[in-house]
Amino acid sequence: EGKDIRAIWHTPGVPNPTQVDVMLAFKDGKTGVNINHDRIQTREEADGLRRAWGEVLNKVKAELES
Repeated sequence: EGKDIRAIWHTPGVPNPTQVDVMLAFKDGKTGVNINHDRIQTREEADGLRRAWGEVLNKVKAELES
């Protein structure tokens, strides 16, 4: 509790890596996930990361619920 995961993220085709922080929050028997990227250069990169994380988190959720 009160901890997060920090890593350097290398997106294929993007020259500069970003720092990503993954924070978990537990409330009312549920776990929330907040993912934050620093140093994103373009709207296109931000939109791509948002889509990719959404897909991954949906797969994780489905796996955990099965």
